[in-house]
Amino acid sequence: MPELHGINHLTLSTADLDRLVRYYTELLGARLAFERAATGTDPRIAVVDVGGADHLLIVEN
Repeated sequence: MPELHGINHLTLSTADLDRLVRYYTELLGARLAFERAATGTDPRIAVVDVGGADHLLIVEN
């Protein structure tokens, strides 16, 4: 099995996108890298840069 060197991104699902983005940016010092409004059947999303090459993709459900 290949050696794991890290994780590039994780996807989280939430009912309150704004609240979760605030948690990561204001409390933990992460940076909001991208946000997209809901369009048609596509949900609202945000990408939070948590440092290095690591990101959180947050999807509002």
